Order: sequence, then C-alpha cells, then structure tokens
Amino acid sequence: MTSFKPGDQVEVCCKEEGFRNSFYPATIISEINTNEYIVQYNTLLTADESHPHREFLSATDLRPVPPEIAATEFYHKDEVDVYANEGWWKGKVTRKLHGKGRAKRYYVRFEGNGEVEVGKYWYNDMRAHQDWVHGKWYCSKKIYK
Repeated sequence: MTSFKPGDQVEVCCKEEGFRNSFYPATIISEINTNEYIVQYNTLLTADESHPHREFLSATDLRPVPPEIAATEFYHKDEVDVYANEGWWKGKVTRKLHGKGRAKRYYVRFEGNGEVEVGKYWYNDMRAHQDWVHGKWYCSKKIYK
C-alpha cells in the first residue's frame, strides 16, 4: 500500500452513488496513523463555501496524481478522464468533432450507476485514463505523437 506525507498531492476516489469512477484533487494535510490521513480538497468547498473541504480517509481511498502522458489525439474507444464538476471522471471517447481551427473536441461516454451519459469536451480538459494497481500506473492508451 502506498504511504503519503503531508503536502503530497493525491486524488481521492469517490465511492458515493452518482459519483463512482470520479477522482478529486486533494492535498495530504496530516497522517493520523498508518494508512489513515486528513486531506484537503483542492477544488471542493465546505457546505457554506467558506473553506476547502477536509476529510478523514483511508489510504485505500487515495492514489498519487497520475503521471502526465503526452497524447496529442484521442481515438474512438480510448479510455479517458475528463475534468468536469471539480473532478476527473472516467469515460470512453465515442468520436472526435471536426471543426475549424486547432481546438479539438470529443464526445465522451460515461457509464455508471446504471445510467449512460454522453457529453462534449475540449481536448485540454481530458487526459489518458490510467489505473493505479499495486503501486504502479497502467495505461491502455497507445500514444501517438
């Protein structure tokens, strides 16, 4: 199991209904005991929106921030993470939108909780999906440069 120290940047796995397959950026504030931490979310606020939200979590709910993968394109069926609603959401590219200029947009399909959603997202709000398994990052994306 990965251990963290105060100041480490992490992503918190949300397991609540309606938020599965989403990860939220946070900072380790302190280690309570072995594999238990207090984190402060980088993007989520308290209910009154006066302070960043803090939470007590197990290491099993945390992962390091994934390494950046230099991908210049995404293709049909690529697994991606899309930054939306203050966190990263796992989905699959269904198609690329063609338009004028250099900006790239994609349709991405999200499945979860028995529902399917599709949305349009800009390339710069996406990253290749990676899985954190037994202390290592794995990516199924073929990188095209």
